[in-house]
Amino acid sequence: MEHGVNIEYLFSSHILPSLVAILIVAPLATYSFRQRDTPGALAFSIGSTLGLLWLLGLIFEDISLAVDAKIFWRKFQVIWQLSSATAITIFLLEYTQPKRWTTRRNIFLLSIPPLLVFVLVVTNQFHHLFWEGFIFEDVLTPIPGPLMGYFIAYIYVNFLINLIVLVWLFVHSPQNRWPAAFIILGQSVMRLFYIIEFSNKSEIQIPYSPIGITFTCVMYAIVLFRFRIFGPLPLARQVLNEKMPVGIVVLDDKKVIRSLNPAAEKVLHTTGKFAKGRAIDELLSAYPQGQPGGTEEQHIEFSLMADQKTQFYELVITNLQNWRNSTVGKLLLINNVTEQRKAQQLLMDQQSVLATLKEREQLAREMHDDFAQVLSFINTQCQTISRLLQKGDEATATNYLEKLIEVAKGADIDIRDSIQGMRAALLEDGLLLTLEKYLARYYRDHVIQTELINSEIMTEKILSPMVEIQLFRIIQEALTNVRKHADATQVKIKFEALDGTFCVSIEDNGRGFDISDQTSRSTNHFGLQMIRERAVAMGGNLDLSSEIGRGTQIKICVPAQMTEVA
Repeated sequence: MEHGVNIEYLFSSHILPSLVAILIVAPLATYSFRQRDTPGALAFSIGSTLGLLWLLGLIFEDISLAVDAKIFWRKFQVIWQLSSATAITIFLLEYTQPKRWTTRRNIFLLSIPPLLVFVLVVTNQFHHLFWEGFIFEDVLTPIPGPLMGYFIAYIYVNFLINLIVLVWLFVHSPQNRWPAAFIILGQSVMRLFYIIEFSNKSEIQIPYSPIGITFTCVMYAIVLFRFRIFGPLPLARQVLNEKMPVGIVVLDDKKVIRSLNPAAEKVLHTTGKFAKGRAIDELLSAYPQGQPGGTEEQHIEFSLMADQKTQFYELVITNLQNWRNSTVGKLLLINNVTEQRKAQQLLMDQQSVLATLKEREQLAREMHDDFAQVLSFINTQCQTISRLLQKGDEATATNYLEKLIEVAKGADIDIRDSIQGMRAALLEDGLLLTLEKYLARYYRDHVIQTELINSEIMTEKILSPMVEIQLFRIIQEALTNVRKHADATQVKIKFEALDGTFCVSIEDNGRGFDISDQTSRSTNHFGLQMIRERAVAMGGNLDLSSEIGRGTQIKICVPAQMTEVA
């Protein structure tokens, strides 16, 4: 640049927009530098700092009194204009796709035009390729040189690159749409004002460049401080999206994939480049055809083959709604629950073993009490028979002996039922299948028909193995009471699940009894007591109803999803 520049200056109100712009740009440059570890922040800080130099050139050109000083500061501005714009382009590329578009090669290529302009401006007095000269008539007007057209063309190219990047960000990143829109608006206004000022064809004489820069700075201030694009939250979201093991897929309102993270790519055996723009059901057959509106979520379990092994997944579908509560897309979370299923199965197996051990212990106590009564009765009867035979009363002794034979037969049946019950109580096949097998033997041995009602609800795992064993033993004891005391031909076993409660009712068509009659209740007192104790142990209750000639009904209700019995 020329030496011996006249340094006389005079304050002008035209510099006020530039001063306002400096007051905005300086905090932006400082703030972004402090956040320089965030993708794009350092480039934005450099661009803002270079913008400050540009603004200083505008100010000094306006307040300079000498033409040579104005020419000097015009050249000063041009040197930093393109450099600042290039740094902002690098910021947009880095912010949009960190480390993908801002490779060393791309940064080097983007730096070539500003370096060429710097060399051309500094050496222009020797070749006049950039400017052929300047005319001063109230305002400084440059005479374009042969290469000026390329400079203007590159300004358009630079703006086009920025616009493409921002539109891509607007389309592919819903959370960045407002920041992208503000930046597009700011850059468009600044380029428009710059072109108007450069053409010198406007009839309105206002400082277009300072006003355009000020407006753009306001847009950037809104983006940085309102949306905090350099704050930790956007970076945390980005890292979380890339690192978390849960697959994340974003769909538009037509069920077309707009975004997916690396975990989702792994689950769906695809790449982001291939998946984006395709319908979700092309890659995930488990995706339902119809989903509810509003904020309701859907939870779906499905399985896929991976490395010749079956992997189980949970798919959570959430509706994405705008401020008008209109559904604009879907958020899909795909979580691998294979290990969780294995752990649950292991826990269920351990509970089954524990339940079996507890059940055997309880059965041993019940058999001891039951058969102790039988043996005590047999002992008493035998002593009575012995005394009667000593007295020669054979007829009475024969009667007692026949009763003893009946008790022995009954004890034999009870022992067989208890043994069958202990075997069935293992519940290796689950409550429903074990109960069906037991009822088949029950009909074969005692010719009493049984019917299961609402058994389909038992296909869902709503009870722990320990509770299932308790319920099975209750049903078994109730059927034993029917066989012994009811003189029934049919038994109905009904399952019900309602409001977090699971109920089993056993109803026979036998002779029934008067509940208020203590004599009738004492006949099957031990069996009812055992049933009541088991129901209480599960946190449930027993309801007994009976009427002479109309049978008896026992209903046991326990909390659903029981996992432990005291």
